Amino acid sequence: MGSLIGGFVKIPLKYPPFLTVAVFSGWAFVTSLWSPNPVLSAIKSVELISLAVLAVFFISSARTTIDSSKAFASVLAISFVIVGAALLLFNSAVYGTALPFTSVSMRLLSTRLHFAYAHPLATADFLGLALIAAFASGLRIPTKLILFPVLLFLFILTNTRAPSVGLFMALTAMSYLKLRGKDNRLMFVSMVISIVSIGYLIYATFFEENLNWLVEALLTEDVYSINSRVPLWAYSLQRSLEQPLSGYGYHSSRYILKQTFPFAGDAHNSFVDIFLTTGLVGFLLFAFFAVYTMYIVYKSGNVLLAGVSIYSLVHAMTDHILFVAELPMLITLLCLIQVTQERPDMPWHTKKAVPVSL
Repeated sequence: MGSLIGGFVKIPLKYPPFLTVAVFSGWAFVTSLWSPNPVLSAIKSVELISLAVLAVFFISSARTTIDSSKAFASVLAISFVIVGAALLLFNSAVYGTALPFTSVSMRLLSTRLHFAYAHPLATADFLGLALIAAFASGLRIPTKLILFPVLLFLFILTNTRAPSVGLFMALTAMSYLKLRGKDNRLMFVSMVISIVSIGYLIYATFFEENLNWLVEALLTEDVYSINSRVPLWAYSLQRSLEQPLSGYGYHSSRYILKQTFPFAGDAHNSFVDIFLTTGLVGFLLFAFFAVYTMYIVYKSGNVLLAGVSIYSLVHAMTDHILFVAELPMLITLLCLIQVTQERPDMPWHTKKAVPVSL
């Protein structure tokens, strides 16, 4: 089979992010021994390591044709657009409309767009990452001027809070990295415009009577508990401290939480859920991965990696999307490995590798 797909993939043994995911997956598999659902824990741990190997294989096999971050971002953006178009066609065939909505209680703006059978939050991740890829890409300006408004319009229709905050922070950081090293006057003007715009929006929202509807839309009754997540996190941490070292078993949070919180399939926070299910061992591995990712962003100044990692980490504060086989995790790994291939001069690069037949 190796000959059919190009032979061997070189996996850098000293590359910390890949090794961290591999070690975590191994530990997650071990936790299946005491998990309420051993089969689920084992299968999900295999899914995660398979995702990491797939990311390594893709970047390694494409490194001769994708030779820069801009080119990689362009490939990602085009891929997102093609898949998005297919999903819109699927929506039309199944729902009778390209833009189906699902209702959400406790909100003034109570409908959210979704693609196919995905949750609106997963749809927001897809569109948010597509926007980040388009922004970082080397596509022509006219193409970006067409793609960006369309993707942003669809993203807004998902009506999701944490992804919106994550996208705003990601695009802000990416803009700074793009302007860094260029005309300082341009950066200064951009900062002034941003500060004035945000200041006016805050003033208008809370002191202009004609915008009271916006306050009502944003400050709904569920805001202060983050849609009941705060008590969920408190209870999850309480249960975590009852079994802090080993956790209850990878992907077992639903069995721990659903009796008290019927809506909770997980802890709705990657940090909390990983501590709950894999204990201190898994939590430290995840924390190392998060810190090291931001270290790579700082050292490399890679625009795409900055956007993807900031978006994913912000959203991970309210939903369990990292260290699981989800789209944000896959894109984050792809970006991390791509930076390694592109920047052999950086401190994490190593020439020592092991060939793995696929």
